[in-house]
Amino acid sequence: YSAIFSPTNLDLQIVHQWQYYDSKLGKWIDSDKVLLSLTGGRTSGFRTFSLKSGIFPGKWKVLVKTLNGQVIGTLRFEVIEDGFSPLIKTIVLK
Repeated sequence: YSAIFSPTNLDLQIVHQWQYYDSKLGKWIDSDKVLLSLTGGRTSGFRTFSLKSGIFPGKWKVLVKTLNGQVIGTLRFEVIEDGFSPLIKTIVLK
């Protein structure tokens, strides 16, 4: 999730660069890059998000970057396996 104040004349793209920490290698590993458009004009700024599948337990971060690679924000979090599976229910509509 990114919340960025964007003046009315702003029109650019940002990147959410997903990374996980590999403790065996001792470094952050790139996982996915998601390109997002950013258009100004909203008084309260612009909000956007990216989704990722295939998340596994461990340390993760999402770098919010400009197209030229400048980091403008970072979100760090840890995924913890809790041992419970979500209840999935299929409903067939006729």
